[in-house]
Amino acid sequence: MSRLAIARGCTPIAASDADGERGSCGQTVGASGSRSLRSRNRVHYVSASGGSGKSHLAQAIGQAAIQQGYRVLYRETHVLLDELAEAVIDGTRKEFMDTLSTVPLLIIDDFGMRKLPLTAAEDLLEIVMRRYERASTLLTSNRPVEDWGKLLDDTAAVSAMLDRLLHHGHVLKCGPRSWRTKAITAAEEKNR
Repeated sequence: MSRLAIARGCTPIAASDADGERGSCGQTVGASGSRSLRSRNRVHYVSASGGSGKSHLAQAIGQAAIQQGYRVLYRETHVLLDELAEAVIDGTRKEFMDTLSTVPLLIIDDFGMRKLPLTAAEDLLEIVMRRYERASTLLTSNRPVEDWGKLLDDTAAVSAMLDRLLHHGHVLKCGPRSWRTKAITAAEEKNR
């Protein structure tokens, strides 16, 4: 079962493709991401509003890890949970969970962007518990952690998950504005 992949179209962050705010966030994530993979027990939680570069940073870290010889699994949250549900139906849940538990870097992108299944809290908690202090995890979300209990409708599971995520974690908050709308605004001002 080969479910390891990195998103297509991802380019590493370079000083030339970011201004100070995005570049400094990328440099912070990149430096700590490299250390965390070597120690194999770190979590990165990247939080920001939509369009601020969370997925771009996550994919760039994933590519950098692959270039350093690490295996990486990148999934949007809803896709990861859909694949887990399919593995239950196929009778391959144990193998799939073993893959999720042992891949050196698991990137869970866009947490909270879509409605999640009723079992999401328990499934995510199990993934986090299996990876805790064993492998690196990067999670991106535009939702503050205070909203996760309502989002997953299970405050006990969310509390246990956050306890493990944040214990050795690095919480990074990126730009307040969307890069897409920032570019549109700049283009409109230029055309005036």
